[in-house]
Amino acid sequence: MAKRVNEIDVKLLLFTLQKTTQFEELLSRRFTGASMEEVISSETSSKKIESTNPFEEPHGKNPFEEDEEPEKPIPPTQTQLTTAESLTVSPFHGLISRCFESHLNIFVDSQDKNMAELIDRFVADLKIQGPSLAQAEIEGCCVLPSCADLFVFYKKCLLQCAQLSTGQPMLSLTSVFKKYLREYASRLLQSNLPRSNNPSSITPVLPMSMSSLTKDFTRELRDLSSGGAAGLIQNFQSLLKEGDMSSTSPKYNKDDIARICTILTTAEYCLETTQQLEGKLKEKVQPALADKVDLGSEQDLFGSFVSLRSFVKMTGGNKKLHVIGASETKKNRPKVLKSSDHSTHSHNQGVSTLNVSRKQHNGSLYTGVGVIAISVVSWFVYQGYLETRVNSPLTENKVAFPSSHDFPERYWGSFRPGVYFGMKSRDTHSLLAGLMWFMPDVAAAGNLNLRHLCDQGDNLEQYGWKEHDGRNFGVQVIIDKFIQLETSFVTKLGGNHGGDWTARIQVEPRMKELKGQQVTLYFYLTLDDNGKGLLQPIRMIDNMDTSGMDASESVKFLGLSAVHGHTEKLGDFRVSFHHANQQSIVHTAFLSTTVASPHLVKDALQSGLRLMEDKRSKERHISLAGALFAKEDNLKQPNFVVHQVTGKLPLQLEIVYESNSFAERGILLRGEVYDALLQKYREQFRIQFESKFRLNEKGFSEEEQDFAKSAMSNLVGGIGYFYGSSKVQSVHNKEPVPYWNAPLYTAVPSRSFFPRGFLWDEGFHNLIISQWDREISFDIMAHWFDLMNVEGWIPREQILGSEARARVPDEFVVQRNNQGNPPTFFLVLDAMFKNRPVRDISTLELEQLNRMWPRLVSWYNWFNTSLHGSEPGTYYWRGRDTASTRELNPKSLSSGLDDYPRASHPTTYERHLDLRCWITLAAKVMASIADIIGREGRKYHETFVFLSNNELLNAQHWSEKAKRYADYGLHSSNVTLRRPKSIAGQPKPDKIRWVSEEPTPRFIDDTFGYVSLFPLIIEILQPDSPQLGQLLQDLRNPNLLWTKYGLRSLSKTSPLYNKRNTEHDPPYWRGPIWINVNYLVARALHHYSVVEGPHQTRALLLYNELRENLITNVLREYRKTGYIWEQYNDANGAGQGCRPFTGWSTLILPLMSETYV
Repeated sequence: MAKRVNEIDVKLLLFTLQKTTQFEELLSRRFTGASMEEVISSETSSKKIESTNPFEEPHGKNPFEEDEEPEKPIPPTQTQLTTAESLTVSPFHGLISRCFESHLNIFVDSQDKNMAELIDRFVADLKIQGPSLAQAEIEGCCVLPSCADLFVFYKKCLLQCAQLSTGQPMLSLTSVFKKYLREYASRLLQSNLPRSNNPSSITPVLPMSMSSLTKDFTRELRDLSSGGAAGLIQNFQSLLKEGDMSSTSPKYNKDDIARICTILTTAEYCLETTQQLEGKLKEKVQPALADKVDLGSEQDLFGSFVSLRSFVKMTGGNKKLHVIGASETKKNRPKVLKSSDHSTHSHNQGVSTLNVSRKQHNGSLYTGVGVIAISVVSWFVYQGYLETRVNSPLTENKVAFPSSHDFPERYWGSFRPGVYFGMKSRDTHSLLAGLMWFMPDVAAAGNLNLRHLCDQGDNLEQYGWKEHDGRNFGVQVIIDKFIQLETSFVTKLGGNHGGDWTARIQVEPRMKELKGQQVTLYFYLTLDDNGKGLLQPIRMIDNMDTSGMDASESVKFLGLSAVHGHTEKLGDFRVSFHHANQQSIVHTAFLSTTVASPHLVKDALQSGLRLMEDKRSKERHISLAGALFAKEDNLKQPNFVVHQVTGKLPLQLEIVYESNSFAERGILLRGEVYDALLQKYREQFRIQFESKFRLNEKGFSEEEQDFAKSAMSNLVGGIGYFYGSSKVQSVHNKEPVPYWNAPLYTAVPSRSFFPRGFLWDEGFHNLIISQWDREISFDIMAHWFDLMNVEGWIPREQILGSEARARVPDEFVVQRNNQGNPPTFFLVLDAMFKNRPVRDISTLELEQLNRMWPRLVSWYNWFNTSLHGSEPGTYYWRGRDTASTRELNPKSLSSGLDDYPRASHPTTYERHLDLRCWITLAAKVMASIADIIGREGRKYHETFVFLSNNELLNAQHWSEKAKRYADYGLHSSNVTLRRPKSIAGQPKPDKIRWVSEEPTPRFIDDTFGYVSLFPLIIEILQPDSPQLGQLLQDLRNPNLLWTKYGLRSLSKTSPLYNKRNTEHDPPYWRGPIWINVNYLVARALHHYSVVEGPHQTRALLLYNELRENLITNVLREYRKTGYIWEQYNDANGAGQGCRPFTGWSTLILPLMSETYV
């Protein structure tokens, strides 16, 4: 390195260091290094050992403030933690990486350059926007946003440097920090103080006294000594006291007031954060160099501004100015200077005492008005800050990799779950491909029965993927009324854009007598929302010699041979169309037009249909119109191109996509080449499936194994890639506001009814996906965590893009930030890493966990703080309607259990048992992950111990009267729906809620159902717990939850069993059998069946019987209906709700394989 120092840049240096430190960390995890290790005495054991990875960051709202919470008292029943008396430091830490220290000046110089550019950008942004009231409201804070950005950047630089070196390079970095703190004060604060708008004014009034100081600021800020700051204060105060209060004096406008408020509060924030920065620098630097770290002059500089603000407060007639700033919530706020300390100016002796008194009175009055104005401005600014929090993204590093090209195997795929068959890339503004079809011979007048979107109303006998690996291929069967379609695709890697792919549509008649009947296929290409690109259709007939061809023959060649295209992400590409048997083709056609949005493609296609007639044979056929553009469209550049083929059954169409960047592809991927590659992938899929789930080994029949493969393939094949923004709202927003645009890679619960992302569903989905392909599962979770806002909240339903938005009623679009679904991703992380030694966890998985950690912390904190109850250890779901008159029991949609009965009268002192258990699980998993990746997890472990304490749980949620776990709240059992008396001539009124008994604070123990089982589900009950024994006894009671088809959601003895929640709202979680909760119960029974205790045998018997009942019923309904269903009837086991529901109902697969971790 010494010989080639001129060739080293900062990127190369940090990349090399990153790899080196990761290697050191890997060594420390794989080997003990016993011959080299050093033991630190107990005196230093309290000091946190930093990770050797310089690119990891701790989570915290303040850049230099430790994210620590005061320790909670631990009950006597709680297990006490002991502190280790010694701590072993990895002997590999710095063993190799220390050789880079002599070259770290490259890093410091790079940061100097970056900070200079940062300050220039701050100045430019401020010139464009200005720290006005309006801008302050937009930015959502009462400090300049740039100051927070500056210190966040400082934090990142400091953390990187601390991992690279704590010696001389850190001192050099300190000098750079000092330099740009002074730059910030001069160019961002001093230079933007308001100036007089009346240059002729000699003696300005209070507001203008600040602007008259501009010249003095310019001079004195060059000298950053404390004396200069003191002079500035004195000048400011004298102008305040001697201001002329005449009516002709210039005054501040609203923007000037906002500017003063913003700059003073920014200075206060900078003062406190600079103090913390100095403390952090002294903490991180080598002890011998700590005395050389001094940011005193910079603190004095910012302190001068704070003193000005303090003086404004003091002179306001004891009317204290309240501007939300850093010091308002900190103990070490700057002291308010006394007036006697600043009396450096005296009045002329010739002025009478009365005049002086009047002048001071007027000045005080005017000052008071200014203070009030600034306070009002501050209030509005703070409201703006609150309004913008809901749609401000968390500033931590993104978890998902920025480009989908990092996963070329999954760049192209069937990522359009809402259509029967479609292809797209994992990019924003992707090229979209899709299929539509109908049968001309059976089309009804005015209704073609054109298939496109997955729709229950189409009443298809069955559709779904038979095999799909989530990466390379998929095979789907669609059974329509008269025909059966097999749609398949294969991808082939190569080039720079995910390579090539080929799709095949094979159509067969379902009955022999239908052979020869006609079917019409439409395969289209378009661009996703706001996508820009070029699509150039090429007709078959344009490249043919038609001189000897009659008209009846030429109609076979009016369609497309290919489409040539180009987009920014894909570069140049070609899509070609191939018919297997030309003799079966009746005619072809094409459509080339524009469409406003991809959700309108079906309408655009139908608008382009024409009824054509052969002049000779008089045969009629429905055909696309060709090029179709508005008269005023001079460009005639299509963004929607369709190839039509009408042929006799059986019919086959192949579509070949070729990327121009794939230079050496060899033979075209179609015909026998396609068959061979598809067969290869299918064999690999079957081998991998058996190795993961071992159903053949467990004795399942071939039919049952095919069902399981189809179930898993439908879940993986239902993964979509979406891009767009949600609509969100907080209590501080009068109207919904847009979230930021973002991608989402996620599975969906149901392709027909819910073809979009749902937060709590996705955790259940990934219990299966993580067993099949952990890389896919991590990628899905990463995309969800990147949707987190600054509060740590993730919108629970993601309706991204026009295709998704078009299928959701407006009243369900807006997501509210006080409602968050259960954190089921903790179930996934628990299953993935439970009982796994660190040495068995891959480097990629460790990297993903490290990237995910700050967002996991924010997510956990959101649940733990936003949903807490009135007592320690209690929690309740927000969002229940306290003023509802039509709901029998106000819903708790955020719980995921919708209409499951809660307290009849929502209050703030409710205790929701299921939420408490979810947070218990979250704390447990956070502690486990912290241990795996070397983070501080003590507070999570303590929280888990506290919340899982059975005595506390029983005190807060066990009803001794009913012998069951229950919610607690203001409740009445006597609530019904009644119809008010009708008024003659008026429509019949809806039923309303009628309470015939006053509610009282109590356990909701008249209800027994899924919520009652959560202490069992989360496995926090001790194996010898009497409450566990009672739960297991009640579980098998047929009058409560037990059926031969699975556990019903609400016991038959509960007052609201199978009751409608409104007159128009049928029961949802009030009786039907749901597979996701049944899976969790079966998993918990399996756990207690292998743990020694008095209830072990009963748990084993219940587990075996429940598992058998669930598998038998789901298989029977699949054979009968062709679908996996959303829920199952508790009386007869029939599938009900939407179909196919290959989301969490697919959990029947791990029940079959008994793979729970």
